[in-house]
Amino acid sequence: MKKALILAPNRWDGTLEVGIFKFAKFLKNLGFEIRSINLEGFRYLPSKTFGWIFPKNLGKQYKIFWNLTHYLNSFKVWENWDILMCDASHMLFFANRIKARTKIYRLNDYLEGFGLPSFFVDEEKRFIELSHAVISAHSTLSYKVPDKEKFFLLPNPIDLELFPLEGVEEPPDLKNIPKPRIIYVGAVYQWFDWEAVIYCAKELKNLSFVIIGPYTNIPKDIPKNVFILGKRPHTRIYEYLYHCDIGFIPFKLSPLITHMDYPNKVLEYFAMGLPVVSIHWESFSKNFPEVMFYKEYKEIPQLLKEALKRGKDYALREKVLEFSSDKIFSKFKEIILELTHGKITR
Repeated sequence: MKKALILAPNRWDGTLEVGIFKFAKFLKNLGFEIRSINLEGFRYLPSKTFGWIFPKNLGKQYKIFWNLTHYLNSFKVWENWDILMCDASHMLFFANRIKARTKIYRLNDYLEGFGLPSFFVDEEKRFIELSHAVISAHSTLSYKVPDKEKFFLLPNPIDLELFPLEGVEEPPDLKNIPKPRIIYVGAVYQWFDWEAVIYCAKELKNLSFVIIGPYTNIPKDIPKNVFILGKRPHTRIYEYLYHCDIGFIPFKLSPLITHMDYPNKVLEYFAMGLPVVSIHWESFSKNFPEVMFYKEYKEIPQLLKEALKRGKDYALREKVLEFSSDKIFSKFKEIILELTHGKITR
């Protein structure tokens, strides 16, 4: 059986359904034996006696930390894998140093936008050179790949079976939240615009703002009509979307955001027929004119009111078909077959 190694900072069995794991699961369906290693696993794979030393005494910002971590773990992953796939993360350091017959880069994000140590940008350039194929979630990132023949645009696939429109029961933790409900689903990290949410919550006290996803640094004195529910399994997200009224994308604009032209979030909202209100950025607005965009906070309350008047539109689901799992994975399968059968020689 052929073996594939997946390197990503997140857990394979975690609540975040990130793009690289969707492709990894498809490889499993093709018959590959899958092994996944996340950042936490690499830190603690060494013996319990010595593993604790790294974070305290070295620090992740120094290259010596990553070299030692790799050295002490190399014997556990050092084999000639049939496929090695890595995403835009710290794991690029290890991807460049592990042998594999075929290397694939899942270029899902603008790496520089995560504030990683600068040498990781060089690690990314090196891995792009070593990769046999670069499958990117966004066309705006194609400039990073000099050899355009190995660049493939494959936005994050949407499995519409995970977004049913019938027989959807209301989650217990949603029942006591008043309607109408504005929902955000996703990570609540440095790119999340809390000021936008708080502004709207104060202006529209009759609306409830539901936040779902892992979070850090919640502001103090959040309005009472903002409800932070935390992580929920990806397989249950549809329950929350179905019983909400508007999908919200309140991001802080930065290169990390503006280098996305196919954000997965909007497709999940559309899959449940939700009207969407979002911060405006050019590459996104060109591909999704159905979204109601704002540039200033003062525009958001009126857009939310208009979105409520529009109501749900299940015709939006048709837009998602272009990004369905069947279509995206069909293209991915063609790439894998070409790579593994020697038709691409790079």
